[in-house]
Amino acid sequence: MNNTANFRIAVVAAVAIFLGLPSKAAPNGLEGLRVVPPKPITSSLLVDHNGHTREFPAQDKRWKLVFFGYTRCPDVCPTTMFTVRQALNKLGDDAKKLDIAFVSIDGQRDKPDELRRFVSYYGEEVTGFTGDLKNIKSIEAQFGVTTRKFQGKTALAYTLQHSIFLYLIDPNNKLRVMYSGATLPSILSEDMRKYLVGNG
Repeated sequence: MNNTANFRIAVVAAVAIFLGLPSKAAPNGLEGLRVVPPKPITSSLLVDHNGHTREFPAQDKRWKLVFFGYTRCPDVCPTTMFTVRQALNKLGDDAKKLDIAFVSIDGQRDKPDELRRFVSYYGEEVTGFTGDLKNIKSIEAQFGVTTRKFQGKTALAYTLQHSIFLYLIDPNNKLRVMYSGATLPSILSEDMRKYLVGNG
């Protein structure tokens, strides 16, 4: 069994442990994997793509869609963020009720300038976050994010593998739903619309 297969098995196991498995597929035409009961997320201090230190997630009574990745990711992160962009387009005015957060798992290399360039491709609704390793790992742990580092020939020459989920947080900063990064934009938008208008 190769390293990638082993990592995928580890991701599935980590998600199962994180969810504690009273989590289940969503009913009534909803998609994603519901977290039951919703999991409170404690805020940590991170740095946004403009260089400002702020709490994440903010205590602002807004819905948030969160993705963990890194700017040097060659394929999965840009593809998933493009899916988010397409879903926002389909949401129309309802997208104004939703904040999008891209949280870097690569605080060593992803500084605000790199994040600002990356998130600019996906719209002004997207805020990039980075920070010191301790705070990033604290947030990762709360969401059940799994990462793996493959070191190259120099200190900064490494690649990362990571779990690929989108996380929907409600206005009380409780994790409600997890979506596969492969979810179609049309399904993601229609599902989130139900939560945003109070039918989720």
